[in-house]
Amino acid sequence: MNARIIPFPRRPRPALVAVPVSPVTVGWDAARRLYVARCPRCADAFTALGLADADDWADVHTCDAELVALLAEVVGAGWAA
Repeated sequence: MNARIIPFPRRPRPALVAVPVSPVTVGWDAARRLYVARCPRCADAFTALGLADADDWADVHTCDAELVALLAEVVGAGWAA
């Protein structure tokens, strides 16, 4: 049996877009027995019973720009940049 190779047409590669890395951290709170996801930029937090839920929230979290600017103004310039 002879194998027949069929070449596929070349498609252009999509342009890469820089995605900002989320500063959210996920950790275990032993006292409450919950996973906690925290964002240091906007001070938002999420608690979950499972690690997957906390990771999912961390993946989709977006900071509120107005809140970040307010925190930077109150706490000090450059803190929440």
